[in-house]
Amino acid sequence: TPLRVDIWVGTFNAERCPAQLNLTSASAAPAPAPLPAPAPAPSPAPPPQAVAGCPNPGLVGTQINASGDLLYSPQTYPTSAAGLSPVAGCHIPGAFGFMSANPNFTFFLDGMTGYRLELEVSSGCDTTMLVYSAATGQWFFDDDSNGNLDPRLDLRLGPQLNGRLDVWLGSFGGGGCPASLELETW
Repeated sequence: TPLRVDIWVGTFNAERCPAQLNLTSASAAPAPAPLPAPAPAPSPAPPPQAVAGCPNPGLVGTQINASGDLLYSPQTYPTSAAGLSPVAGCHIPGAFGFMSANPNFTFFLDGMTGYRLELEVSSGCDTTMLVYSAATGQWFFDDDSNGNLDPRLDLRLGPQLNGRLDVWLGSFGGGGCPASLELETW
């Protein structure tokens, strides 16, 4: 009788990487007909190749662990909005302004199923915000949606919000200023 074996290959930190699994059999019995392979799950796009000075999701910002329940009460994180690299040359669709290679914050989120995440910036200069979701491989960018030249993003990724989320705060014109980032779930 054919024997079915299910094998899952994963990673420690939820990031995808190439892998190969080799199986051999020591049995002299004829091999059973192979089971049809399941359709591959869509994989997130890998981060773009790092360009010197550009926002790089391979780097780490101030690390913060948070949950959907914790963020139901808004949490504010002080920082600076600044950067020297023009984002327009970084191959990140729709992004502009000036940012640093390192994110301001690297959030490790859990318990986000059923929540949407709102990120709002308050600052004294024309600030931009860039977010990279390691779970989906997606970039999100905003310039002025929070009013007063400050950015705001509303991420409706559901359970895909679980995991690593990098946030960069930059400036429209290349200067910098004190800023704060508020995260809140709804």
